[in-house]
Amino acid sequence: MGWKLLPGIVVCVLLFATLSVSHAQQPPTLRADIVSIAAGDYPAARAIVNIDTSGGDIEGLTAANFAASVGGKAAPVLSADLASSQNLPMDVLLLMDSSGSMAGEPIKQAKSAAKGFVEALGPNDRVAVLSFADTVKLVQDYTTDRAQTNAAIDGLTAKGNTALYDATAAAAFKAGTSPSSRRAVILLSDGAQAGVKMVTTRDQAIAAATGVGVPFFAIGEGKDIDRAYLTQLGSVSKGRYLEAPKLSDLSGLYASIGQLLQSQFIVTFDASSAADALETSVVITLQAGASSATAQATFKPGPGFAPPPVTVTLTGLTEGEAIGETRTITATPDRTTDLARIAFYVDGVNVFETAVAPYAFAFDPNAYSADVHRLKAAAIV
Repeated sequence: MGWKLLPGIVVCVLLFATLSVSHAQQPPTLRADIVSIAAGDYPAARAIVNIDTSGGDIEGLTAANFAASVGGKAAPVLSADLASSQNLPMDVLLLMDSSGSMAGEPIKQAKSAAKGFVEALGPNDRVAVLSFADTVKLVQDYTTDRAQTNAAIDGLTAKGNTALYDATAAAAFKAGTSPSSRRAVILLSDGAQAGVKMVTTRDQAIAAATGVGVPFFAIGEGKDIDRAYLTQLGSVSKGRYLEAPKLSDLSGLYASIGQLLQSQFIVTFDASSAADALETSVVITLQAGASSATAQATFKPGPGFAPPPVTVTLTGLTEGEAIGETRTITATPDRTTDLARIAFYVDGVNVFETAVAPYAFAFDPNAYSADVHRLKAAAIV
């Protein structure tokens, strides 16, 4: 009896893959920090980058000013745009010290500075307010309602001690609930942890801020600030530490943080080399005139970050056709990007592979029994 070769359904095999300044008057010439990296549509990943150009022309920066590497390999920068131009609203958590030492002029100046910051935000940016003294209190949840936010700030009263570590951990948790890709915490403190039962340790507070992936902008004001803690907090969270030598400096520091957040860039780059990695390092370099800055972060692409399946079409035979002589069968992929080779299978057995186009296989029916057989091609990427 004769035999027939049936072209089966084609399958695809995939291999998966601190503003650390001691005085506000002396900012760095150029600084960049990667706040977060998220996978986009493969092969693109998107990094949110804080850029401090000391008053330079942020809007003049383009993709040509940026370079990226993924896992040590150069990666093309696909685009670089101001976050504000991409209609990406921001969630900001104001964490305000309301302990007794803030009574009088300090709390008055702090309220004024915070409200000035809020008023300068975009209309779709949201603000939440946490206060801390003996305990931590959510005064206002995230909202775009400026009247509600200002009322929450105005309602703060200064009394009690300083639960600084609990406040840090609570702020990290609250900021972590925000779905926004642009998030920040602004912490104002005039003293070190003191006078309260320690529920959260210093190390636990730092760990909470490190793990949430939200930058803390810590402002120290007064004679008893824990400068070392606030500096570390700003550094590990990819935020900043700023110090107000005088109460009158608070408004300027809040404004400088606002300016920095409005200067965030969305840098999109080709992260295809990270497709099979659990995590990998990403380095973004900014060149602006004669100045440059480098930022580094870890990218966790996730199992879904992979090339789309390759579709392969077989030509050279038809379904159910009887073949009596050697026949050349060609597999045509819908793309060759990331394609390593095409493998041919007869009845589930790999009989031939080729990495050279056209991807052709010479099928000899005399090598098989007279029966119905099934041919399959797989794209290996």
